[in-house]
Amino acid sequence: MSHDRISDLDPRGLIKDAYAMSTIGKAECRSVFLDWIMGLDQTNDLPDVMLRMRSHYGETYPNHPMTLLLDEGLNMSARPNRRRGRTR
Repeated sequence: MSHDRISDLDPRGLIKDAYAMSTIGKAECRSVFLDWIMGLDQTNDLPDVMLRMRSHYGETYPNHPMTLLLDEGLNMSARPNRRRGRTR
């Protein structure tokens, strides 16, 4: 796992701010999440970074929509990548 600080992985504070909003919904979290991902350094391992965010915030905010979204993302990243349709 990377040794970056959480603030290094969320330099614009998007995830931190989302957790600070008690009335934020899942749709807003999804938008914040996508904006956050787009701003990440592409050399980061996305599942690793999501796991670090989940570990940092998840115990304090287990039912927050962002925690649930991070869980979904981690579950999706753990699945094998299968393509639909015909194979060539």
